[in-house]
Amino acid sequence: MKVSTTGTLLKIFDTQEFESGFKKREFVVKVDEYNEIKMELQKDRVDFLDKLKEGDEVETSFFVNGRHWKDDKWFVSLTCGFIKKAGESSNAMPVNENIKVTAEDTNDDGLPF
Repeated sequence: MKVSTTGTLLKIFDTQEFESGFKKREFVVKVDEYNEIKMELQKDRVDFLDKLKEGDEVETSFFVNGRHWKDDKWFVSLTCGFIKKAGESSNAMPVNENIKVTAEDTNDDGLPF
């Protein structure tokens, strides 16, 4: 499922790199008075956040991904497919309509994140 939103970039976290070679970088967008959404960029897209700074107004789209892991545990992630400064037509990260997390994308400690 794809969702689009606009808001203020509140927090940009450091890139996480795992032994498997998988990389992700999380960030938070405040979309209204009550909602702050934590999303992530993956693989070669993590560096795109270097072009943005906390406090920027941004437009994003993200995909809701859910997966099962061991017994009765399920995880949900919000994987960013598109982000740019609000109102800018250039310098935007291209949209990826086919973002999926695979077993190869998890780290080596067996956890799915």
